Amino acid sequence: MPKKYVNRIFLTLILSLFLLIQSILEVPKEIEKTPDISAKSEIEASGSGSLVIIDDSSILIESSLVATAESLAATAESVPAKQTYEVISVTDGDTFKVNIDGKKEIVRLVGINTPETVDPRKPVECFGKQSSDKLKSLLIGQKVGLISDITQSDRDRYGRMLRFATVNGEDVGLIMIREGYAEESLYSSVPHFMYENYVQAQTSASYAKVGLWADEACVEGM
Repeated sequence: MPKKYVNRIFLTLILSLFLLIQSILEVPKEIEKTPDISAKSEIEASGSGSLVIIDDSSILIESSLVATAESLAATAESVPAKQTYEVISVTDGDTFKVNIDGKKEIVRLVGINTPETVDPRKPVECFGKQSSDKLKSLLIGQKVGLISDITQSDRDRYGRMLRFATVNGEDVGLIMIREGYAEESLYSSVPHFMYENYVQAQTSASYAKVGLWADEACVEGM
């Protein structure tokens, strides 16, 4: 065989071997682009209520609870509570009492706030009576579903249960905000799973000037 052909074959083999070695060496580089968050990782709760994953390369990956909240809120209005409880009485626009297994429990609705009517330290606030009457019309004589949220406390400092309530499959807090009887209000620093719905409902109510948003709602003497 002529020498020139031998040289060509030799060069071809060398080039092929080089390309093979290069392709093998590139595989770990691709793997390195994806941090190993399963090995030697620490999971800490951040102050914003997010999960922060810290790997050996000090790469921080935040997975916000708000993302989970948004997915839950998409179906929250149509998902009935598994169990319902008899309403004993309504205290004001955001608080009521229920019978749970023969025990009277006070429930504070999460995510809303209404004008005060029963606080001995404060006078009855504007539109407080209307808000209280509205909640009575929704709950008296009814059985309610109570829904907790893992992002919120189970009870407040007064020992009241912190819950969302549903009547006939509808979220009570959302009704109160949508019709202008309550304001959206975070009870903690972490948004609950109905937060976006409540904010949108309040925006609509205030724009339409319904309920406590009406121009004449808090005119003295009315």
